[in-house]
Amino acid sequence: MFITGAAVLTVFSTLVWCGSVQEIRHGSWRRMHSVTAATVTSRNVLRCASRCWSRDGCCKYFVHPQDGSCSTYLEDTVNDRMWQQYDSVPALACPASKGYSLHYCRCIMLVTTVTVYSNAQLRCQQDGGHVMHYKSLTVDRPAVTSLLSNKTFTFSGTTRLWVGGKDENKDGLFEWTDGEVIDQASGVWSTGEPSISPDESCVVLRPEYRMADQNCSKTHSYICQIDV
Repeated sequence: MFITGAAVLTVFSTLVWCGSVQEIRHGSWRRMHSVTAATVTSRNVLRCASRCWSRDGCCKYFVHPQDGSCSTYLEDTVNDRMWQQYDSVPALACPASKGYSLHYCRCIMLVTTVTVYSNAQLRCQQDGGHVMHYKSLTVDRPAVTSLLSNKTFTFSGTTRLWVGGKDENKDGLFEWTDGEVIDQASGVWSTGEPSISPDESCVVLRPEYRMADQNCSKTHSYICQIDV
């Protein structure tokens, strides 16, 4: 009797992954190309981690120990406690001792002290970071809302937050501090923004979680980000 396909069995309480073809004779297993379950699990973790790393905003991923399937969505795993959770970003990489915390894979910190943009950038650079890059509504918006939900800071009305964009190289061409051009089609700008006013070379985040250009000498609170 032959069984095709992969199989898992328990032998003396040790989980064993069997090869692609198994043969049963007289009630016993003859393993072919077998490796330990620990090796298989390790391979599955690396495979699932690779998928997570390829997705912006993926901080956690889940591996099912029975079939090695992957998931990056918590709701997929709620009804099955066998899913094993892994973190794609080591918590130690985000310095909690300095006030930073991970939100949707963004290591960020709110600074409520109001100041001009240049001072905000200098303060963030002291921690090895920069004023936050608000590049994506999909990832950065929930990261900021998560950060602010744990604070007494009121983000409404005329309140603004500095983010790390400027048009210092060419008027109207805004770039993040890493040199990446801010995409006009990304949806991160408020309607009618940027206004391309010659005296507004910096960028702020408005309470509707979209951006506008702003005079760099204005004073606002800000969010520092450390890339991890």
